[in-house]
Amino acid sequence: MKAMALATLVLAATLDAQVIRFDAAPAGTLPDGWFSGMTHKGGPQKWQILADSSAPSKPSVLAQTSNDSTGGRFPFAVYDKASPKDGFVSVRFKAIAGKVDQAAGLIWRFRDADNYYMLQLGSDNTLTLWRKSAGTWSQIGDYTSPDLGLRPGSVINLQARVRDGAITPM
Repeated sequence: MKAMALATLVLAATLDAQVIRFDAAPAGTLPDGWFSGMTHKGGPQKWQILADSSAPSKPSVLAQTSNDSTGGRFPFAVYDKASPKDGFVSVRFKAIAGKVDQAAGLIWRFRDADNYYMLQLGSDNTLTLWRKSAGTWSQIGDYTSPDLGLRPGSVINLQARVRDGAITPM
C-alpha cells in the first residue's frame, strides 16, 4: 500500500446523481457526513476544509494535512451518507507532496474501517483494486492506466463503475 503524506482532495463523488462540494462547510473542519481513518498504522491523519483557488469547484477543498512519513500509511475520508450498489463513483484529487510515496484513491461500499472497496492510483500510474473484508486486504485487480499525470499540482479524476457486482475502473 502506498501512502500520501499530504494531499488535497477535490471530491466530486457522484452517488445516485449526487455531487458533494465543500463550500458550505466551515474551514478547518471535517464536514458533516464524513468519516476519517487510516488503512494502516502511523501518525494521526487530519482532514479539514481549506480554501484553494485552483479547486474545480471554488473556493473550498477537503484536504489531508498531516505530514507523517510512515511507510504504508493511507489516510482516508469517506462520505458516509451514501453507499450505492450500482452506478458510478468518482473523486477529483490533487497530489501536493509525499515524502515516502504518493497515491490517492476512491473508496465505496464503506461499512466500517474494516469493510470496503478501494481503487488506488499510485505514482507509477498503476490502478489497484482492493477489497477489505473483516480487516483483511485482498487485491482484486491491477490495471496499468494511461499516464494520468499523478504528480504534484495536477488534478486527477478517478472513477469506477459498479454494476451487477462487477467493478470497472475508468
